[in-house]
Amino acid sequence: MIKVTIGNNVDRKPVILDENTTLRAALEEQGIDYSVGMTSLDGSTLAPGALDKTFADFGYTGEEGHNKCYLLNVVKTDNAA
Repeated sequence: MIKVTIGNNVDRKPVILDENTTLRAALEEQGIDYSVGMTSLDGSTLAPGALDKTFADFGYTGEEGHNKCYLLNVVKTDNAA
C-alpha cells in the first residue's frame, strides 16, 4: 500500500492505494478530470500512455522510501481574471 496525494488546482487529498492501481483508475476514483491540464507524478509530467501504468511500474512499491507520491493534474491559465 502506498500513500498518494491526489489533486488538482483547488483540491488535494491523501489516499491509500494498492501499488498495482493504474494512475488513470486513481484519478477517476477521486473524480479528477485528467483530460484538461498537465498530469504529473512527483513533479514529472507524464508521457502519453503513462496513465495506464501502475504505481509499481514507476517504482512505488510500498516499501520504506518508495511508499508515497504526488499525482496531480494542474490546469495552467494565462491571464486568468
